[in-house]
Amino acid sequence: MRSFCLVILIFFLIYSCSKGECPSDMVELKSDSGSFCIDRYENYIIGYDKDGQSYRYAPKFESVIKKDGKFFPGNIFNKSELKDKIYARNAKGMIPTDNISWIEAEIACKNSGKRLCKAEEWDFACMGREKKKYPYGNEYQEEICNSFEFGKKRGIIEVMPSGFFGGCKSESGVFDLSGNLWEWIDGTDESKTLKLVKGGGFSNSGYDEDVMSCHKKRFQPPNVRLSGVGFRCCRDR
Repeated sequence: MRSFCLVILIFFLIYSCSKGECPSDMVELKSDSGSFCIDRYENYIIGYDKDGQSYRYAPKFESVIKKDGKFFPGNIFNKSELKDKIYARNAKGMIPTDNISWIEAEIACKNSGKRLCKAEEWDFACMGREKKKYPYGNEYQEEICNSFEFGKKRGIIEVMPSGFFGGCKSESGVFDLSGNLWEWIDGTDESKTLKLVKGGGFSNSGYDEDVMSCHKKRFQPPNVRLSGVGFRCCRDR
């Protein structure tokens, strides 16, 4: 009986230790406020229809739509539109989902057993303990990440596959925290009505050197789909 109890105890200890480990597609980070997991790459979304068939989820994006002879914004997401279940995925070489609303991003993360990153988590992943201005250092280097100005010089102003720019990563190995796509964060403005986006992207409006920094903040309505805005997920450790 004692040996059986010892086996059960060992199994419980092993299970307890492994239960909170970060999945292989995430990076474990240990900040002063605790440990957490963050997706290594920006996310793309997989949907499953009523028949269980999977497909690449691509949000519809229209600047303006005409209805009953009147014009309305076409980039507003209504939760009732979402008939299928969506999941967040991240992998090197996959093009992350653009034109996503905060609401869709939150749903995709939660369905995947994750959540949108808190502002302090995202900042720590980007800046590290040394509080760098950019994931790769304190000096701006235009050709490291996917920015608007660099895209103009290359002749390609568009979202690129995750991890395409090998040097665009933090010291812990998290890619594209600067550029490619702005990322939705679990944070709000003072009014508690707008959601936080950070990181800059391929279609920046503003001076790239500032917009692409870890410190830059912008706020947007959670139900709006915006060109150049994507997301990544976090998870408790």
